[in-house]
Amino acid sequence: MLYRFIFHLNIHVQMIDPRLHNIKSIKKRSPFLFTVILATAAKFVKPLLESELNTHAENLLGDMFLSGEDKSTEIVQGITISRFWRDLVDAKAVFLVGLAIRMGVEMRWDILGDEIWESMSELGVREQRTKQRTWMVLNVLDKK
Repeated sequence: MLYRFIFHLNIHVQMIDPRLHNIKSIKKRSPFLFTVILATAAKFVKPLLESELNTHAENLLGDMFLSGEDKSTEIVQGITISRFWRDLVDAKAVFLVGLAIRMGVEMRWDILGDEIWESMSELGVREQRTKQRTWMVLNVLDKK
């Protein structure tokens, strides 16, 4: 299901870079993001799994907040992806999008620019571009 997300659904949000992200790397860096991606793909491929995976993702997110885990690109990506394909009318969605925006601001995504990229490696540039694309999608969600 992960590959189905990357090659069929990611085209709408462009937050997962196939050169940076694969099953092992996503699962290792963020079980939350991994579960959100599976839940999103399940919505279109195996709808019976979607609810269980969404519940697991929400539990992981809650555990991260309770443990005081630092903000990260993967947490923001997970929140953004989980809200992109869901109804944004509920209060929880509004709260989570706001929280993800706050994390992005704290990580200084609101001022990402091209000026320092000339000295970065290709991997560094790809990571920066991923942050920029995530920030853009997050701001689109905020306007809905």
